[in-house]
Amino acid sequence: MTAVTFESQSGLPGDRCVHTMAWRFEVGQPLTANFDDLQAQLVGFYTATSGVQNNAMGVYLSGRLSRDMPPVLDIYKCQPTGTPLGSPVYTSDLLVLPEPGAASNLPAEVAVRLSVNADLTGIPEEDGTERPRGSRRGGFYFGPLSAVIADGGADDEPGVDSSFRLDAKIAMQDLHENAGLAGWTWSIWSRDDNELYAVVNGRIDNAFDTQKRRGPKPTNGTVFPLPA
Repeated sequence: MTAVTFESQSGLPGDRCVHTMAWRFEVGQPLTANFDDLQAQLVGFYTATSGVQNNAMGVYLSGRLSRDMPPVLDIYKCQPTGTPLGSPVYTSDLLVLPEPGAASNLPAEVAVRLSVNADLTGIPEEDGTERPRGSRRGGFYFGPLSAVIADGGADDEPGVDSSFRLDAKIAMQDLHENAGLAGWTWSIWSRDDNELYAVVNGRIDNAFDTQKRRGPKPTNGTVFPLPA
């Protein structure tokens, strides 16, 4: 499992943000050089542009995240539950994020779900009380976000801009392909099946998502009586 940790401008540990992904190495036990290869691909995911991309993915991340401290990549071996097993087996800095694409930010809890799924052929959505396809779906919440990611929206309801959806599609395809060439398969960890399933599709829609744990804690409140 890879965990990319972003420092916040506040410097407070509670304001850090973490993006996680599951991976399987296909050729024996990975060596340091193999971890270096995966690190290079994750650097590219956040900071590089390819083909017709408008912006690097890091441009869409909030100005609340530090542009002075590089994100830190930790790679863990995992237990059958998917929980990291002890200390990371590899740690490295990524490149400093590019500057955000707008001076303003969306609320800290707003994110975009970058969804992936494994092969679903012949796998039912429901089987009694079980949902087998759920074990083959995954992804992570990309955020916190710069306001550059929001479009004007219909009826003044902002959505995820089509430019971001194109950029994320290209970045995810490049990460999948280039990591694969280096022996790494982007995967989904199924706790129910105790299995890593290879990712075959990605999906991004135009609706924002919410991660309440990323939101700031309240610092003030108003209490008032209501008429009887």
